[in-house]
Amino acid sequence: MKHFFTKASWVLLSPLVNITKEGDIYRTAYRGRVWYIPYPKRWMALWAKDFMKTHVRYEDVLGPGDVVVEVGACTGEYTVAAAEIVGASGHVHTFEVDPIVIQCLKKNISAAGFDKMITATHAGVSDQAQTIELEHVPNTIASSTFHGDKSQTTTYQVDTVTLDEYFSGHPDRDRLTLLKLTVNGHEPDIMAGASEILKQLKYVTFQSARYDEAIALLKQHGYEVARDTLLYTNMKSVLMRNTARS
Repeated sequence: MKHFFTKASWVLLSPLVNITKEGDIYRTAYRGRVWYIPYPKRWMALWAKDFMKTHVRYEDVLGPGDVVVEVGACTGEYTVAAAEIVGASGHVHTFEVDPIVIQCLKKNISAAGFDKMITATHAGVSDQAQTIELEHVPNTIASSTFHGDKSQTTTYQVDTVTLDEYFSGHPDRDRLTLLKLTVNGHEPDIMAGASEILKQLKYVTFQSARYDEAIALLKQHGYEVARDTLLYTNMKSVLMRNTARS
């Protein structure tokens, strides 16, 4: 994976990032771009600014009018980029579990002027609707986990939905284009609750250490690997295509 920033550039550019506290989150400004983050970390603002330059995953399969489903939105790095591509005739449905991060996500959507193009839902996505307990890990991008260091985490509860339930009767159901998952190994549970919309989608993309299991499950639904990229020793970014739809 090609990184846009070197270690030296982090040091040089960090002082140029202006950070101000707004309630529970932080507003950053860098070269005219406003971005909200959960912690006062300049590297986080720089990381978000150029994320799409170093993490290509799906923009080449999207176009105006497409509908994107995103589970694990973080602060909206992909969310905003996807909305820019699909435009006013498309839509992005995005889910984020962390109560602090969802505030950043919604602020970033508004700052980009995409409130009508993006629906941000504070919920988890799983194989059934229930209430689960997660642990909030401070000062990280992947800020929520089932099993964290108890001395450094706080717990919170969040409701979950299934994608089949969410899109039941929804006007966007028949024009779904892409499902993007950034869920740290939770892919099988999400797919178990998405058997119907997997028939409608054209593509699924995920970044996971459990990529073999996720690939096998999607193949059972008629998908094939369109692209896979080894990111680290045990993690891949995978794009899969629905052979019946794309």
